[in-house]
Amino acid sequence: STAVASALVYITLLPMSFAPLSYGYFFSQQDTAKLVNVSLIMLAIATSSLTFATNSTWILVSRFLQGLLLPVIMTSVMSRFSSVGGFYGKKLISYYLCATVLGGLVGRLVTGYFSEYYSLENLWLIWALCLVAHVPCLALASPAKVPFNRSKVNLSQLKKICSNTQVNHTLIVSALMFGVFAAALNILPIRAAELGIGDTSSSIANRYLGYLGGVVIALYAQSLDQALGYRGRFPALGMIFIACALLWGTLPTPYTPLYIMVLGLCIGLFMTHPILAAFITQLNPNERGLMSGLYVSAYYIGGVLCSGLASFSLSYLGWNYTLYSLALIAILGSLLTINLFRKKHQN
Repeated sequence: STAVASALVYITLLPMSFAPLSYGYFFSQQDTAKLVNVSLIMLAIATSSLTFATNSTWILVSRFLQGLLLPVIMTSVMSRFSSVGGFYGKKLISYYLCATVLGGLVGRLVTGYFSEYYSLENLWLIWALCLVAHVPCLALASPAKVPFNRSKVNLSQLKKICSNTQVNHTLIVSALMFGVFAAALNILPIRAAELGIGDTSSSIANRYLGYLGGVVIALYAQSLDQALGYRGRFPALGMIFIACALLWGTLPTPYTPLYIMVLGLCIGLFMTHPILAAFITQLNPNERGLMSGLYVSAYYIGGVLCSGLASFSLSYLGWNYTLYSLALIAILGSLLTINLFRKKHQN
Protein backbone atom coordinates (compact mmCIF):
# COMPACT_ATOMS: atom_id res chain seq x y z
CA SER A 1 0.00 0.00 0.00
CA THR A 2 0.99 3.66 -0.32
CA ALA A 3 1.21 3.96 3.48
CA VAL A 4 3.65 1.05 3.80
CA ALA A 5 5.69 2.31 0.82
CA SER A 6 5.96 5.74 2.47
CA ALA A 7 6.92 4.15 5.79
CA LEU A 8 9.75 2.25 4.07
CA VAL A 9 11.13 5.53 2.75
CA TYR A 10 10.95 7.33 6.09
CA ILE A 11 12.28 4.43 8.16
CA THR A 12 15.37 4.29 5.93
CA LEU A 13 16.00 8.02 5.55
CA LEU A 14 15.42 8.97 9.21
CA PRO A 15 18.46 7.16 10.66
CA MET A 16 20.51 8.31 7.67
CA SER A 17 19.64 11.90 8.56
CA PHE A 18 20.85 11.86 12.18
CA ALA A 19 23.43 9.05 12.30
CA PRO A 20 26.12 10.66 10.09
CA LEU A 21 26.52 13.60 12.48
CA SER A 22 27.45 11.34 15.39
CA TYR A 23 29.59 9.24 13.07
CA GLY A 24 31.41 12.36 11.93
CA TYR A 25 32.42 12.90 15.55
CA PHE A 26 33.32 9.21 15.94
CA PHE A 27 35.56 9.23 12.88
CA SER A 28 37.61 12.03 14.41
CA GLN A 29 38.90 9.50 16.93
CA GLN A 30 38.88 6.09 15.21
CA ASP A 31 40.50 4.33 12.27
CA THR A 32 37.78 4.37 9.63
CA ALA A 33 39.04 1.22 7.87
CA LYS A 34 37.98 -0.94 10.84
CA LEU A 35 34.62 0.84 11.07
CA VAL A 36 33.92 0.21 7.39
CA ASN A 37 34.74 -3.50 7.67
CA VAL A 38 32.53 -3.97 10.74
CA SER A 39 29.74 -1.98 9.07
CA LEU A 40 29.91 -4.12 5.93
CA ILE A 41 29.48 -7.31 7.98
CA MET A 42 26.60 -5.86 10.02
CA LEU A 43 25.00 -4.50 6.83
CA ALA A 44 25.23 -7.99 5.31
CA ILE A 45 23.44 -9.45 8.35
CA ALA A 46 20.67 -6.83 8.16
CA THR A 47 20.29 -7.43 4.41
CA SER A 48 20.22 -11.23 4.67
CA SER A 49 17.54 -11.00 7.37
CA LEU A 50 15.15 -9.72 4.67
CA THR A 51 15.22 -13.24 3.21
CA PHE A 52 13.30 -14.49 6.23
CA ALA A 53 10.95 -11.51 6.63
CA THR A 54 7.36 -12.60 7.20
CA ASN A 55 5.68 -9.21 7.65
CA SER A 56 6.15 -5.49 6.97
CA THR A 57 7.37 -4.81 10.55
CA TRP A 58 10.34 -7.12 10.02
CA ILE A 59 11.16 -5.34 6.77
CA LEU A 60 10.91 -1.92 8.43
CA VAL A 61 13.31 -2.96 11.24
CA SER A 62 15.83 -4.32 8.71
CA ARG A 63 15.62 -1.15 6.64
CA PHE A 64 16.12 0.97 9.78
CA LEU A 65 19.31 -0.96 10.60
CA GLN A 66 20.53 -0.51 7.03
CA GLY A 67 19.85 3.21 7.35
CA LEU A 68 22.04 3.31 10.47
CA LEU A 69 24.93 1.42 8.88
CA LEU A 70 25.16 2.95 5.40
CA PRO A 71 26.28 6.41 6.67
CA VAL A 72 29.31 4.81 8.36
CA ILE A 73 30.66 3.79 4.97
CA MET A 74 29.57 6.94 3.16
CA THR A 75 30.98 9.40 5.70
CA SER A 76 34.27 7.56 6.19
CA VAL A 77 34.96 7.29 2.45
CA MET A 78 34.19 10.98 1.91
CA SER A 79 36.50 11.88 4.81
CA ARG A 80 39.36 9.77 3.48
CA PHE A 81 39.14 11.11 -0.07
CA SER A 82 38.77 14.72 1.00
CA SER A 83 41.95 14.41 3.11
CA VAL A 84 43.97 14.21 -0.13
CA GLY A 85 43.11 17.85 -0.78
CA GLY A 86 43.36 19.93 -3.95
CA PHE A 87 41.85 19.15 -7.33
CA TYR A 88 42.79 15.45 -7.11
CA GLY A 89 40.93 15.12 -3.80
CA LYS A 90 37.85 16.63 -5.46
CA LYS A 91 38.18 14.17 -8.33
CA LEU A 92 38.34 11.27 -5.87
CA ILE A 93 35.05 12.36 -4.35
CA SER A 94 33.57 12.56 -7.86
CA TYR A 95 34.76 9.01 -8.57
CA TYR A 96 33.24 7.85 -5.28
CA LEU A 97 29.90 9.48 -6.06
CA CYS A 98 30.03 8.03 -9.57
CA ALA A 99 30.47 4.57 -8.03
CA THR A 100 27.44 5.12 -5.77
CA VAL A 101 25.30 6.14 -8.75
CA LEU A 102 26.40 3.13 -10.77
CA GLY A 103 25.84 0.86 -7.78
CA GLY A 104 22.38 2.31 -7.27
CA LEU A 105 21.47 1.69 -10.88
CA VAL A 106 22.86 -1.86 -10.96
CA GLY A 107 21.12 -2.62 -7.67
CA ARG A 108 17.76 -1.44 -8.97
CA LEU A 109 18.09 -3.26 -12.30
CA VAL A 110 19.33 -6.55 -10.85
CA THR A 111 16.74 -6.50 -8.08
CA GLY A 112 13.93 -5.64 -10.50
CA TYR A 113 14.68 -8.39 -12.99
CA PHE A 114 15.79 -11.05 -10.49
CA SER A 115 12.68 -10.61 -8.33
CA GLU A 116 10.41 -10.84 -11.36
CA TYR A 117 11.93 -13.96 -12.90
CA TYR A 118 13.46 -15.74 -9.90
CA SER A 119 13.15 -14.88 -6.21
CA LEU A 120 13.55 -11.67 -4.26
CA GLU A 121 14.22 -13.62 -1.04
CA ASN A 122 17.26 -15.41 -2.51
CA LEU A 123 18.55 -12.14 -3.93
CA TRP A 124 18.95 -10.65 -0.43
CA LEU A 125 21.36 -13.47 0.39
CA ILE A 126 23.35 -12.75 -2.79
CA TRP A 127 23.60 -9.05 -1.92
CA ALA A 128 24.70 -9.96 1.62
CA LEU A 129 27.47 -12.20 0.24
CA CYS A 130 28.61 -9.36 -2.03
CA LEU A 131 28.92 -7.08 1.00
CA VAL A 132 30.92 -9.64 3.00
CA ALA A 133 33.20 -10.25 0.00
CA HIS A 134 34.37 -6.63 0.21
CA VAL A 135 35.89 -7.12 3.67
CA PRO A 136 38.93 -9.21 2.56
CA CYS A 137 39.24 -6.99 -0.54
CA LEU A 138 39.63 -3.91 1.66
CA ALA A 139 42.12 -5.77 3.87
CA LEU A 140 44.26 -6.67 0.83
CA ALA A 141 44.11 -3.11 -0.45
CA SER A 142 45.62 -1.86 2.85
CA PRO A 143 44.50 1.77 2.44
CA ALA A 144 46.83 4.29 4.01
CA LYS A 145 45.66 5.66 7.31
CA VAL A 146 44.42 9.22 7.17
CA PRO A 147 45.49 11.45 10.06
CA PHE A 148 42.26 12.70 11.61
CA ASN A 149 42.09 15.25 14.37
CA ARG A 150 41.76 13.14 17.49
CA SER A 151 40.75 15.92 19.85
CA LYS A 152 37.27 15.64 21.28
CA VAL A 153 34.67 17.61 19.38
CA ASN A 154 32.41 19.42 21.85
CA LEU A 155 29.12 21.23 21.38
CA SER A 156 30.71 24.67 21.43
CA GLN A 157 33.01 23.62 18.59
CA LEU A 158 30.06 22.25 16.64
CA LYS A 159 28.18 25.50 17.25
CA LYS A 160 31.18 27.46 15.99
CA ILE A 161 31.33 25.38 12.80
CA CYS A 162 27.60 25.80 12.18
CA SER A 163 27.82 29.56 12.72
CA ASN A 164 29.87 29.78 9.52
CA THR A 165 27.56 31.19 6.86
CA GLN A 166 29.24 29.21 4.09
CA VAL A 167 28.77 25.96 6.01
CA ASN A 168 25.11 26.76 6.67
CA HIS A 169 24.40 27.62 3.04
CA THR A 170 26.14 24.47 1.84
CA LEU A 171 24.07 22.33 4.22
CA ILE A 172 20.83 24.04 3.16
CA VAL A 173 21.59 23.59 -0.55
CA SER A 174 22.48 19.94 0.11
CA ALA A 175 19.15 19.42 1.88
CA LEU A 176 17.16 21.12 -0.91
CA MET A 177 19.07 19.29 -3.65
CA PHE A 178 18.56 15.75 -2.34
CA GLY A 179 15.16 16.58 -0.87
CA VAL A 180 13.69 17.46 -4.25
CA PHE A 181 15.43 14.50 -5.93
CA ALA A 182 14.29 11.95 -3.33
CA ALA A 183 10.76 13.33 -3.15
CA ALA A 184 10.27 13.08 -6.92
CA LEU A 185 11.62 9.52 -7.12
CA ASN A 186 9.63 8.37 -4.09
CA ILE A 187 6.30 9.47 -5.56
CA LEU A 188 7.20 8.22 -9.04
CA PRO A 189 5.98 4.61 -8.48
CA ILE A 190 2.71 5.94 -7.05
CA ARG A 191 2.20 8.06 -10.15
CA ALA A 192 3.01 5.11 -12.44
CA ALA A 193 0.48 2.96 -10.56
CA GLU A 194 -2.17 5.69 -10.96
CA LEU A 195 -1.54 5.77 -14.70
CA GLY A 196 -1.45 1.97 -14.95
CA ILE A 197 1.92 1.94 -16.72
CA GLY A 198 4.87 -0.34 -16.03
CA ASP A 199 3.74 -2.09 -12.85
CA THR A 200 6.09 -5.11 -13.11
CA SER A 201 9.38 -5.26 -11.17
CA SER A 202 11.49 -5.06 -14.32
CA SER A 203 9.61 -2.08 -15.77
CA ILE A 204 9.93 -0.23 -12.46
CA ALA A 205 13.68 -0.95 -12.54
CA ASN A 206 13.96 0.31 -16.13
CA ARG A 207 12.55 3.64 -15.03
CA TYR A 208 15.83 4.33 -13.22
CA LEU A 209 18.05 3.97 -16.29
CA GLY A 210 18.38 7.74 -16.12
CA TYR A 211 21.01 7.10 -13.43
CA LEU A 212 23.43 6.50 -16.31
CA GLY A 213 23.33 10.23 -17.00
CA GLY A 214 24.39 10.78 -13.39
CA VAL A 215 27.37 8.45 -13.84
CA VAL A 216 28.75 10.48 -16.75
CA ILE A 217 28.18 13.83 -15.05
CA ALA A 218 29.71 12.67 -11.74
CA LEU A 219 32.91 11.67 -13.55
CA TYR A 220 33.41 15.07 -15.15
CA ALA A 221 31.73 17.36 -12.61
CA GLN A 222 34.94 18.84 -11.19
CA SER A 223 36.44 19.43 -14.63
CA LEU A 224 33.24 21.09 -15.89
CA ASP A 225 33.07 23.23 -12.76
CA GLN A 226 36.68 24.24 -13.33
CA ALA A 227 35.91 25.14 -16.93
CA LEU A 228 33.16 27.47 -15.72
CA GLY A 229 35.49 29.25 -13.31
CA TYR A 230 34.67 27.68 -9.94
CA ARG A 231 32.03 30.35 -9.24
CA GLY A 232 29.11 28.07 -8.50
CA ARG A 233 27.74 28.27 -12.01
CA PHE A 234 27.87 24.52 -12.61
CA PRO A 235 26.12 23.41 -9.38
CA ALA A 236 23.59 26.24 -9.79
CA LEU A 237 22.85 25.00 -13.31
CA GLY A 238 22.39 21.55 -11.81
CA MET A 239 19.57 22.81 -9.59
CA ILE A 240 17.97 24.53 -12.60
CA PHE A 241 18.28 21.25 -14.51
CA ILE A 242 16.40 19.49 -11.70
CA ALA A 243 13.64 22.12 -11.87
CA CYS A 244 13.34 21.67 -15.65
CA ALA A 245 13.17 17.89 -15.26
CA LEU A 246 10.31 18.25 -12.78
CA LEU A 247 8.40 20.55 -15.12
CA TRP A 248 8.96 18.04 -17.93
CA GLY A 249 7.25 15.43 -15.76
CA THR A 250 4.02 17.44 -15.85
CA LEU A 251 3.59 16.97 -19.61
CA PRO A 252 0.28 15.33 -20.53
CA THR A 253 1.80 12.27 -22.25
CA PRO A 254 2.94 10.42 -19.13
CA TYR A 255 5.09 7.47 -20.17
CA THR A 256 8.12 9.11 -21.85
CA PRO A 257 8.15 12.17 -19.55
CA LEU A 258 8.60 9.90 -16.51
CA TYR A 259 11.74 8.34 -18.02
CA ILE A 260 13.12 11.69 -19.19
CA MET A 261 12.29 13.21 -15.79
CA VAL A 262 14.44 10.63 -13.99
CA LEU A 263 17.31 11.25 -16.44
CA GLY A 264 17.08 15.01 -15.86
CA LEU A 265 16.90 14.61 -12.09
CA CYS A 266 20.00 12.41 -12.05
CA ILE A 267 22.00 14.73 -14.30
CA GLY A 268 21.01 17.77 -12.23
CA LEU A 269 21.77 16.08 -8.91
CA PHE A 270 25.27 15.07 -9.97
CA MET A 271 26.04 18.47 -11.42
CA THR A 272 25.60 19.78 -7.86
CA HIS A 273 26.37 16.96 -5.43
CA PRO A 274 30.10 16.32 -6.16
CA ILE A 275 30.90 20.03 -6.01
CA LEU A 276 29.17 20.59 -2.67
CA ALA A 277 30.52 17.35 -1.13
CA ALA A 278 34.10 18.40 -1.91
CA PHE A 279 33.53 22.06 -1.03
CA ILE A 280 32.26 21.57 2.52
CA THR A 281 35.21 19.43 3.64
CA GLN A 282 37.57 22.20 2.54
CA LEU A 283 35.84 24.79 4.70
CA ASN A 284 37.32 23.17 7.81
CA PRO A 285 40.16 20.80 6.81
CA ASN A 286 40.95 19.89 10.43
CA GLU A 287 37.48 18.39 10.95
CA ARG A 288 36.82 16.54 7.71
CA GLY A 289 34.99 13.69 9.43
CA LEU A 290 32.63 16.07 11.20
CA MET A 291 32.09 18.17 8.07
CA SER A 292 31.30 15.06 6.04
CA GLY A 293 28.89 13.94 8.75
CA LEU A 294 27.13 17.30 8.75
CA TYR A 295 26.82 17.22 4.98
CA VAL A 296 25.39 13.69 4.79
CA SER A 297 22.98 14.46 7.66
CA ALA A 298 21.68 17.58 5.93
CA TYR A 299 21.43 15.61 2.68
CA TYR A 300 19.08 13.03 4.18
CA ILE A 301 17.18 15.47 6.41
CA GLY A 302 16.19 17.18 3.17
CA GLY A 303 15.10 13.81 1.80
CA VAL A 304 12.86 13.15 4.81
CA LEU A 305 11.25 16.62 4.84
CA CYS A 306 10.69 16.94 1.10
CA SER A 307 9.41 13.37 0.79
CA GLY A 308 6.85 14.15 3.49
CA LEU A 309 5.89 17.37 1.72
CA ALA A 310 5.55 15.57 -1.61
CA SER A 311 3.39 12.77 -0.15
CA PHE A 312 1.08 15.33 1.48
CA SER A 313 0.95 17.48 -1.64
CA LEU A 314 0.28 14.49 -3.90
CA SER A 315 -2.74 13.52 -1.79
CA TYR A 316 -4.30 16.98 -1.74
CA LEU A 317 -2.99 18.88 -4.77
CA GLY A 318 -2.19 16.16 -7.30
CA TRP A 319 0.85 15.27 -9.38
CA ASN A 320 1.34 18.49 -11.37
CA TYR A 321 1.14 20.92 -8.46
CA THR A 322 3.46 18.69 -6.42
CA LEU A 323 6.08 18.89 -9.17
CA TYR A 324 5.57 22.64 -9.47
CA SER A 325 6.25 22.98 -5.73
CA LEU A 326 9.40 20.85 -5.94
CA ALA A 327 10.60 22.85 -8.96
CA LEU A 328 10.28 26.09 -6.95
CA ILE A 329 12.39 24.55 -4.17
CA ALA A 330 15.04 23.58 -6.74
CA ILE A 331 15.13 27.16 -8.10
CA LEU A 332 15.57 28.44 -4.54
CA GLY A 333 18.49 26.03 -4.17
CA SER A 334 20.04 27.43 -7.35
CA LEU A 335 19.87 31.00 -6.02
CA LEU A 336 21.43 29.93 -2.71
CA THR A 337 24.21 28.13 -4.59
CA ILE A 338 25.12 31.26 -6.55
CA ASN A 339 25.13 33.30 -3.33
CA LEU A 340 27.27 30.67 -1.56
CA PHE A 341 30.07 30.63 -4.13
CA ARG A 342 29.93 34.40 -4.56
CA LYS A 343 30.71 34.78 -0.86
CA LYS A 344 33.50 32.23 -1.20
CA HIS A 345 35.24 34.32 -3.86
CA GLN A 346 34.66 37.53 -1.93
CA ASN A 347 36.44 35.97 1.04
